[in-house]
Amino acid sequence: MLPGSATFTPGGADVSIRTSSHGGQYDTLHFYIRDELIREIYDETFASEPTIALPPWVGVMDEMLRALANEIRKMLLAPFPGDALHAETLSRAAAGHLVRHYASERHVSVTPVRGLTSEQCNRAIEYIEECLGDNLSVARIAKAAGVSASRLNNEFKRRTKLAPHQYVLNARVRRANTLLTTTDMSLAEIAFQCGFSNQQHMTRMVRRLTGRTPGNIRRDR
Repeated sequence: MLPGSATFTPGGADVSIRTSSHGGQYDTLHFYIRDELIREIYDETFASEPTIALPPWVGVMDEMLRALANEIRKMLLAPFPGDALHAETLSRAAAGHLVRHYASERHVSVTPVRGLTSEQCNRAIEYIEECLGDNLSVARIAKAAGVSASRLNNEFKRRTKLAPHQYVLNARVRRANTLLTTTDMSLAEIAFQCGFSNQQHMTRMVRRLTGRTPGNIRRDR
């Protein structure tokens, strides 16, 4: 198996794999996608509903899956707790890629994808702004907009130029900037109000998107 290759193991399958590094060392990354998520995305992608099956594959070279795996790895190794919305987005992207390219029934006709209407997009944005301090998820945002989670995940970027988790991060940074310049709330309280996992997480994200730390922003107000 070449570096960067992937192996798929279907849920519920009895699988045994023996590996050898020939005296060297190597790393593997294992991630698991819920069966119901695979089926949900399959039903929304294809017009018919045959019995879905993801057959086992060994040593697949797939650049998209490799990119997704690298993003998952970076999230797991980050010094602050992972963003649940980002994790859900990556999970859906991986599941959608498997369904479109590796499901055994991929030859059936594809249902045309409907874009988000302006009203649906606005409802999603309003919900995000109202609930920034909560544990947001694609499913909750989609429910507020009145669309499926997969449709929101696929089409939100066409409207806003940002994926849902990116839009939420930008909104949180904007809210933090406003609170830093208009209130005397502590940095920890602002982080909580804006939905960051902690003050350090807020500092990293604010600096990444604005080039300044929260302390700098507050001192210059």
